[in-house]
Amino acid sequence: MPDPVERPEWYGETWLKYPLSMKLYPSHSGLVFKAKADFAIIMNDLARRLYTGASQPEVLSATDAAEFYSRFKKWYDTLPDELSSRQIVLPSHFKLQ
Repeated sequence: MPDPVERPEWYGETWLKYPLSMKLYPSHSGLVFKAKADFAIIMNDLARRLYTGASQPEVLSATDAAEFYSRFKKWYDTLPDELSSRQIVLPSHFKLQ
């Protein structure tokens, strides 16, 4: 998927107007979509690793668990500032946190 910062037109945007303000605010829908998709990719890789078709799920080794932990941590640490825990305001933003 294209980077939402470099190609925002690919994602579109929803603008919000609060009742007491004349200014429009972006919902950052492209950033949210990209972040959710990147998270889903990691989750899918983890599920494929754990559920290989056997009746019982596989057990992660410490090395595998550390790898997935680092991937999730990198995903979280590289969230854009607009989706940081200090700036979020919308429900879709909170779900990412």
